[in-house]
Amino acid sequence: MNKRVCTCTKDLMDFLGISIRKAQYLMQNIRFVLKKEKHQCVSFRELAWYLGIDEDLIVLK
Repeated sequence: MNKRVCTCTKDLMDFLGISIRKAQYLMQNIRFVLKKEKHQCVSFRELAWYLGIDEDLIVLK
């Protein structure tokens, strides 16, 4: 289980193996779907929901 609650673009880059620009675009889309503003946090639970995977599969380096 992750100790942090919020995710950032660096986490997306490491977890999905994508470039920084693609991670930024993905984070922008996640915030749009969740109706969050730029300064608001995206949790690992919300990320797992958006990607359609189980929360336990999100493991960070």
